[in-house]
Amino acid sequence: NLIPRGTDPHDFEPSLKNSMSLKKAELIFANGLYLEPWLERTIKSTGSKAKVVYVSQKTLPRGNDPHAWNDPAELKNYIDVIAENLPTQNKNAQLQRAQLLKDKITAIDDKYLAEFKKIPEKNRVILTTHDAIGYLCDRYKIKSISPLGNSTSQDLKSQDLQRVLAEIKKYGIKMIFTETNQHQILTEKLAQKTGLQQGPELYLDGLSAGKPAESVLSMLEYNLRQILNIF
Repeated sequence: NLIPRGTDPHDFEPSLKNSMSLKKAELIFANGLYLEPWLERTIKSTGSKAKVVYVSQKTLPRGNDPHAWNDPAELKNYIDVIAENLPTQNKNAQLQRAQLLKDKITAIDDKYLAEFKKIPEKNRVILTTHDAIGYLCDRYKIKSISPLGNSTSQDLKSQDLQRVLAEIKKYGIKMIFTETNQHQILTEKLAQKTGLQQGPELYLDGLSAGKPAESVLSMLEYNLRQILNIF
C-alpha cells in the first residue's frame, strides 16, 4: 500500500520514496472520485508507464464524495474491477476468490439490512465529524449529519456549525462518532459545547493499523456494529 494504514488519505502527499515506488510499478489501483488528486501529477513527474485502474469506475458517485467503499454493494464493485484487472495465469481461480470475498460481504450486508429494518427510519440519525459515511447511510437509509464536508482537510465554517447545532437539537442527538484525524479537537469541542457524548471511533477513511478494522471485512462489520449499537 502506498498510503500506510491508519493514515488520513485526504492529507497524504507522496514522498520521494513513494514516487520511486510509483515509477517502478506496472499496475496501480487507485480509488478515484478525487480521493488522490496528487496521483496523476506524481505519475507524470516520475515518467511512470504503469497502468492506472480506478476501482470506483463502476460506482455512481454521490457528488464529489470519494468514500464509496463504505457501502457493501460498492465494495463488491471494487472487487470486481480488481479481479478483472489483476494479472494472473489462472483467471478462473482469481474470480472464484473474488466471489468468496463478495459472498462474505453479502452476508454482513444482509445481516445489517435486517437489523436496521427493525429501527424506525425516522430514528436512524447519526452525527460524525466529516461527511464520509454517505454511501453507507444511503444503503441503510440512515440520515447523516456532520459539520464538515467530504474531506478532513476542509475547515469548519460558522454557518455549518450553526446548521449542525440546529440539527442536533431537532433530532435529539446525544452522541457524536469520533475519528482519528486532525479534526479530533473539533469533535471534542463540539461534544463539550453541546453536551454530546463522544462515541466510538469509526474507520471511514481506510483500515486501522491493527484491530478493530485491519481488513475490509472487519472494517465493514465494526463500523456497522458501532452505528447499530447507538439506536
